[in-house]
Amino acid sequence: MDRRGGNGNGVSPSNGMTTPDPAAADVKRAAMRAARRRVFIGAHCKFGATSLVQFADWSDFDVVITGRELRDAGPALVRA
Repeated sequence: MDRRGGNGNGVSPSNGMTTPDPAAADVKRAAMRAARRRVFIGAHCKFGATSLVQFADWSDFDVVITGRELRDAGPALVRA
C-alpha cells in the first residue's frame, strides 16, 4: 500500500488518534503498517476529543489534514 488515509473519532495531544471500536483500531493499525506514507484526515470537531482505543500517535503520520476551522486552536492542540 503506497498511502494510507486514516481518520478517528478523537484526536488529542496526549492520547493521539482514537476510536471507540477495538476491532476498527486493529484494522487501522494493520493498514498503517502496510502503508509507506500515512495521512491522517480528521474533521476539526474531532480535535481535543478522546475515544476508547488509541490506534496511532501523532508521530505515526506523515501528514495531518483538517478543516480551516481549527486554524487558531490547531497549533496549540498539536504542541500541548
